[in-house]
Amino acid sequence: MILEQILTSLWFILPAYFANAAPVFVKIITKPHPLDRGKLFFDKKPILGKGKTIEGFLFAVIIGIVVGFIQSNFNHLIPTAEIKMTVTLAFILAFGAMFGDIFASFLKRRAGFKRGESVFLLDQLDFVIMALLFATVVVSPPLYVWVILMIITPLANLLSNVLAYVLKLKDVWW
Repeated sequence: MILEQILTSLWFILPAYFANAAPVFVKIITKPHPLDRGKLFFDKKPILGKGKTIEGFLFAVIIGIVVGFIQSNFNHLIPTAEIKMTVTLAFILAFGAMFGDIFASFLKRRAGFKRGESVFLLDQLDFVIMALLFATVVVSPPLYVWVILMIITPLANLLSNVLAYVLKLKDVWW
């Protein structure tokens, strides 16, 4: 039963996971443009910083949609899943994930953290919490999905960041 719940939870959040990992690949393709266009907030600190880019955001959402589209054709593989993946749900999850990442960046800039500085749990859960919250507009993820993802996501996030660092896609391993 628990294995089924873990697989269901991972299947559900996959578009957000892929969206969250996607922006680091943009710098290979193009010179990205900061979302905040280099502007400062009222506190004279960057609104988001140069790490949050237009291209990264768009690429992430597109990747999330593509993953969701693929999943929607294979929903039958997880017959116990209460929620079936759709392209609309994938878009909402990916968009929510990116919104969460951007919101966390905004909070970190306000708190004086520099780009690349890690804030434990905020950096690991920002995208998944916001993706789940956004998803509630169209579905009701079961409580076990929330719990499992709050446990698994920090580890998965750490592993993906280490991989991106090893591949020289990120400057830091966290």
